[in-house]
Amino acid sequence: VTIDTTDAAATITISEIITTGGASHTGSNANGGNAGAITLATHADGTITLDDSTITATGGAEDGSGLQGAGAAITFSNAVKLATGSAVIDTSANITFSDTLDGAQDLTLTAGTGYVTFTGIVGGGERLGAVTINQSYRTTISSAFSAASFSQPSVAGGTSLFQLDGDLDTDAGAITISNATVDLNANVTTTAGGANGLVTIHAGSGSKGAPAVSLASGKSITTTAAVAGTTSGAIDINSKGSVNLQGELVTTGVAGDSMAGSGATGGAVTIDTGNSTATITVSDIITSGGAAYAASNTKGGDAGSIALTTSTSRWVELDNSTISAAGGAGDGSGAQGAGANITFDAEVDLVGGASTITTGDTLGTVTFKGSFGGSQDLTVIAGTGDVVFEPGAIGFVSSLSVSGHNITLRDVTTVGTQTYTATGVIDTNSTYISNGADIEFAGATVANSALGIDTTDSGMATTDGNVTFTSTLDSDNGETNNLTITAGGGDISFNGLVGDSQELGTVWIASAHDVTIDEAFKAQSYVQYVENPDPDEGGFLRTTGTLTLSGDMTTSTGLVGILAADIDLDASIRTLAGSTHGNVDLDATGQIDLLAGESITTTAAAEGVDSGGITIYTDTGSVNLAGDLVTTGAANSAGQGGKGGEVGIYTVDAAATITVSDITTSGGASTLTDGNGGDAGKITFDSGGTITLDDSTITAAGGTEDGSGAQGAGADIT
Repeated sequence: VTIDTTDAAATITISEIITTGGASHTGSNANGGNAGAITLATHADGTITLDDSTITATGGAEDGSGLQGAGAAITFSNAVKLATGSAVIDTSANITFSDTLDGAQDLTLTAGTGYVTFTGIVGGGERLGAVTINQSYRTTISSAFSAASFSQPSVAGGTSLFQLDGDLDTDAGAITISNATVDLNANVTTTAGGANGLVTIHAGSGSKGAPAVSLASGKSITTTAAVAGTTSGAIDINSKGSVNLQGELVTTGVAGDSMAGSGATGGAVTIDTGNSTATITVSDIITSGGAAYAASNTKGGDAGSIALTTSTSRWVELDNSTISAAGGAGDGSGAQGAGANITFDAEVDLVGGASTITTGDTLGTVTFKGSFGGSQDLTVIAGTGDVVFEPGAIGFVSSLSVSGHNITLRDVTTVGTQTYTATGVIDTNSTYISNGADIEFAGATVANSALGIDTTDSGMATTDGNVTFTSTLDSDNGETNNLTITAGGGDISFNGLVGDSQELGTVWIASAHDVTIDEAFKAQSYVQYVENPDPDEGGFLRTTGTLTLSGDMTTSTGLVGILAADIDLDASIRTLAGSTHGNVDLDATGQIDLLAGESITTTAAAEGVDSGGITIYTDTGSVNLAGDLVTTGAANSAGQGGKGGEVGIYTVDAAATITVSDITTSGGASTLTDGNGGDAGKITFDSGGTITLDDSTITAAGGTEDGSGAQGAGADIT
């Protein structure tokens, strides 16, 4: 069927056109006949009007093993207008609109294995109604396309390509796009809101190595709502093959108005891939609640959640991305809307520049279920929500900044800085390494396993990185986990209580410049020394700066051993282990000071146990002990009192002096009937310079006996 008019004023109006092939003879196993093509053409200024039309070009029915006849092409060569009623166009061949298409009516197209092509602007003069493409091998939209809704459903979508080269928008219904490959080179927008504003993209595996879904740079998929108080539509992308979104995904809750003061909720964004080799690449994804109406004192809208999921061991690539799910601004006394959860159920790879993941200032949990890496900076902000790196979520990035309420960490390695800021708790697991950059835990920190921190990158760093705990540091409940810090020439600062709720295990400061302990510090043991890198020499080296102790240090089962350039004790040290496990060994290149009113005490906690000894040594500096040294053997109700530990103070340089206040070594008392007291420990001073006793009491007396028992022996003071 061909209808052709040539006069500029001439039009074509169609109700129904049907071409169909004849059916084959029964019992013939023959093919059905082919349909005839339908072509409608006017003068360039003319219009083709479809008036409640059905246009069909279908092949005839086959018999038995025969084939159905082929459909035929349906072509609209000039501008088309949809008049009253819906238009239905059905074939198994190409359907082509070569010029503009307008009219507020519904349009249903079925092309089977054929192409559907829109060359001119669709809905530019008058938005179309509901547009449905039941089936087409390939769909091409070359210019702007406006309709109430648009659907190429997944049930019988396409098997080749959906190509969008002009902006597609709807205002009353959803957008559904389905094909083996979906190539979006233009914007997709809906203002319908709610369930009617859903944008769904179903894709297969792609073709010839191309992504199954692609969105061009500078373009976007955007959902919002035209009516205040209406949630914006969600965006759901699911494909078998890879997804490459160089453009943006945006869901924005509409702002409040005088009737609906509160801002509306932003839609959720979900991207899933199915194939074992499929990946997801994204630029920016932003879901946001709408702002509250001015002077309404109402809350902002909540954000929509974001979830990106790939097959096991596949990744999400963040390409200089901002991933944001933040609530809208409240007005006056109204609260900001809640942020929403952001979940990466995949490995995460950073490329193209720094990436930021944020839920804004309010709620919303950011979860990484797989490892993350890339030579880029990563910032994660969860507001009052949590940040969770699940088991296996190991990080290798340029730098990492994480903030939220609670933070759960795994292993992290960076070239640059690591900063963790929590208003709740920072749960650490395993090891944190930088290449000469600072690592800071700004919030209450809990070591859920042995905690290792290394700012030297195993000695490869050429710069110095500091380690800082700005708040408390504890082991997990019921555990005593070890802490090892290697800072090279960087400083280490403990600004809050350490081990106060649950003591640490062995604390080893393996290298540092200055070490500062501001509050009480509890651990099983504390050692500070550098292992000699020369295996022939062996032994230990001092850290290079000053240890400053401003909070009392207590160890329960092990010694305190400090090798540093200088040691400044403005608080007390106490060991509870007794015997050699309870020793306090202070070794400095320069000066060692103990503030008046403070003490070093090694009395064991258990009955009858010998106390640890105290050894203080300097190479070139003086020893100034305005506080007291006390080693007292533990009392014993079942036998002899424990022995007091020995005290030795040594300086080497001729100009180095020793100044002491009170020193007491004493044996423990026995409360066993007729039990003996413990012996005292000897006291030794050996100085290259002067030894000054400053209003001192120096005592090495045996512990008291019971009944007919003997007092413990005193000890030499030299």
